[in-house]
Amino acid sequence: MIYIENSSQNPAFNLALEEYLVTTQGRFAHEDIALLWKNQPTVVVGRNQNAHREINRTYLDEHNIRVVRRLSGGGAVYHDQGNINFTVIKRNAHALKNNFSFFTEPLVNTLAEFGVQAEFSGRNDVLVKGAKFSGNAQYSYQDTLLHHGTILFDSDLSVLGKVLTPKPRVEDYTTRGIMSHRSRVANLSQFLMMDLPEFHSAFAQNLMESNGGADDYFVLDEEEAVAVSKLCDSKYATTEWTWGKSPEYDFINQARFDAGNVTVCGSFVGGFIERLDFYGDFFEVGPIEQYSHLFEGKSMNLLKSIIDANDVGNFIHGFSNDELLTLLTEQLNSLL
Repeated sequence: MIYIENSSQNPAFNLALEEYLVTTQGRFAHEDIALLWKNQPTVVVGRNQNAHREINRTYLDEHNIRVVRRLSGGGAVYHDQGNINFTVIKRNAHALKNNFSFFTEPLVNTLAEFGVQAEFSGRNDVLVKGAKFSGNAQYSYQDTLLHHGTILFDSDLSVLGKVLTPKPRVEDYTTRGIMSHRSRVANLSQFLMMDLPEFHSAFAQNLMESNGGADDYFVLDEEEAVAVSKLCDSKYATTEWTWGKSPEYDFINQARFDAGNVTVCGSFVGGFIERLDFYGDFFEVGPIEQYSHLFEGKSMNLLKSIIDANDVGNFIHGFSNDELLTLLTEQLNSLL
């Protein structure tokens, strides 16, 4: 495994760097990679989230907080100078997909060395004394797996509740799905007698040792930095990638399941499905766009048969056809 030094605090550049390292055919193409990095104040939304519904854009504009969208699923997170991000890229790692405990073990072990007991919990969190300080997400590309996570060390927690938009309650939703709730969060500085640079150094060493040790340390050369900058400008810094489109829908319904928050949105014309879109902090198995395309142009009467013939769990990790039908049935019955 190699370690790449990255001093950039530009969130769009840092996400472009991750994609470049995952997909590159350059000198890092066959290397397992680790890096730690920080962002200027930023909200990072998950790949499948509707940024318009997740973010308090007025507050962000007033406080000069940026918004970027990452490649991986999961929920929106807030980064500032008191937050550390870590990335591990592993080749030939298909078997580790959605195995979050494997990738967070070095973090748990680092804290244990300093007398702090942490534990992996739920879908993708790491907790200390029941409080969340780390959220994690993954993205796969061919046989390469990208795992990244946040570490709240000394962040301004008062901002967390202001940058995200609370989920509206669906009053008539009565199935087993439950609405989203925010976890209690805490900074590691409450539990550790060290500063952030000391923790950064200790965790970096443990991260490398847990993955076989460091073969070498690198910084990007000029050609690589230019390639990452081009990807940053053409994708991650664009409004289209970050905010996407916000089309009008005939219905929107959402709830929280074990798979995460799932929102389904539909548009219909003359008894046919124009579009069926899925948003949320869930984790993908296969591209959710492929699943959505199965419904386009089909009669609404065929909706259930399409669902029965195509396991949504092949696209949304831990989500079932029955759970999807609970989100769709009541709304669609009123339209049929």
